[in-house]
Amino acid sequence: MGFAAFLNRLFRRPPRYDYEAEEKRLAAYYEAHPEEREAILAKRSWKPTILIDSPAAAPASRSKLGGLPELPEGWEIPHSPEGNPMALLLQLDCAALPPGHGLPERGMLYFFLDADSTQWNWGLEAADCAYWSVLYTELPPRQPEIGSSAPDFREVPVSFRLSRSWYTEEDETGIETDENPDGHRLLGYPFELQSGQAMAADCSELAGAPPDTEWELLLQLDTDDDANGPGWMWEDMGMLFFWIRRDDLAARRFDRVRMMLECY
Repeated sequence: MGFAAFLNRLFRRPPRYDYEAEEKRLAAYYEAHPEEREAILAKRSWKPTILIDSPAAAPASRSKLGGLPELPEGWEIPHSPEGNPMALLLQLDCAALPPGHGLPERGMLYFFLDADSTQWNWGLEAADCAYWSVLYTELPPRQPEIGSSAPDFREVPVSFRLSRSWYTEEDETGIETDENPDGHRLLGYPFELQSGQAMAADCSELAGAPPDTEWELLLQLDTDDDANGPGWMWEDMGMLFFWIRRDDLAARRFDRVRMMLECY
């Protein structure tokens, strides 16, 4: 073998895996073998989830992605340790939620993030929690004052609908159902980009909680930078995941929420 041929073999890249073609191939296979598709679906673990939709018409609630927060009288937008005002990610009118899933049935939930800062480092350090804030109140909200500064993200009114989310460690490429585990949603299983359920263990370590602490996915926010979205992208088409201990959710201790970012 000549030296040039040796180098070509040594540094030759393997053929690129064609995920789209493989998904089509498997989809055709499962369509021809429905019993195998049903057997795999039967192994899934399911949890209720509340999908956050962007309707064509504004809903009756005050829930929205982005925009300026409608905080109660006397409340201020949270700030980072450097004094930066945080951006509103989600304003949640709890009365508009499907009842009976552990979330408050009245009051307002606000999710904030210092979106311009790199200090929170994907939420992987214990001190990163100073760069996001989750507020809950049953006090009446009020419109932002006239002349308020422009929001960091576009305001998008939202509505909610109950669905299901699933979790499994098996490869299910080519199997589709009506459930939509990605996108913006509350509760349920996280959409796995990297670590999936392992994020709960990371939250325990970062919060100094026992390893067997039970965590719930409180909120998942997907990248949404198209013309009709709030205009955010989390690194490389990533997602934000807000986690809360089960007992903290029951006690409405939203100041203890942990957040993590994952991307492709």
